Order: sequence, then C-alpha cells, then structure tokens
Amino acid sequence: MADIVTALTPHLADPGGPPLKDTIRAGLIERRHDLDDDSALSSLFRRLTAYQPPLASDSTGAELTSADHWPGGTLMDAAVEWAHPTLTRHYLRRSSA
Repeated sequence: MADIVTALTPHLADPGGPPLKDTIRAGLIERRHDLDDDSALSSLFRRLTAYQPPLASDSTGAELTSADHWPGGTLMDAAVEWAHPTLTRHYLRRSSA
C-alpha cells in the first residue's frame, strides 16, 4: 500500500520528480498505448489531465457553498488529493496494526 501512496504523490518521494500525469503518460506509452488516438483509454487520460477552471457557481448561476467550490486544476490532481489522506489514514493504519 505504501507503494501506491508514493506513486500517487511522487513529489513526496522526490520533490524534483515529474508530476503524476507525466509518470502515467510515460508508463502508458512504454506499454505501447497511443494516447493520440480515439480509444477509450486515450479519452479517459485526456479528461483526467485536462485543466478545469475554478468553479464557484452551478450551471444555473447559483453560488456554491465554500465547501463545494472547485479551486481549478485537473481531475487527476483532485483524485490524488482525496486518495492520499484516505489511504494513509485508513488503509495503511489498519494493515500496520
């Protein structure tokens, strides 16, 4: 499990290391996936790594609560921010007890 946490947050293991999306892109290309085609994998990777602007209101214009604001970034970054504390607090503690 510690390896998964390190892979999700490479900057913790090596502050000068590449961002997660670059690591994943290199791994997919190494495994002969063409990320420029229209495959489901390429489409998913593009959606996860595309920058999304900050969001403070919903589609009707109603302002979101501060807890629901999206600061902007990629969905992959947001997933890592959620997964890292979840994995380290819950799963790693359970297995080490």
